[in-house]
Amino acid sequence: MTNIISVGVARKLLKALASDDDFRARFEKNVEAEFEGLGHKTPDADRGVPGRDPVLPFKHLRGGLASKEKIAAATDA
Repeated sequence: MTNIISVGVARKLLKALASDDDFRARFEKNVEAEFEGLGHKTPDADRGVPGRDPVLPFKHLRGGLASKEKIAAATDA
């Protein structure tokens, strides 16, 4: 368990958000579960703690997820 999102998990996340509608829907409903499915689990002591829970900002995205196309373009850049 870690309070840092690994590069590998970040890559998997971006790929899934850029290409998988089902993942995107599940991600919007349960961010923690989808991160765990990608291989990241925040330690219990850090969950919900600003600055220590790297998943927390994903739970409060203003305006929702960017489009698949925008995520893909930014990932390629």
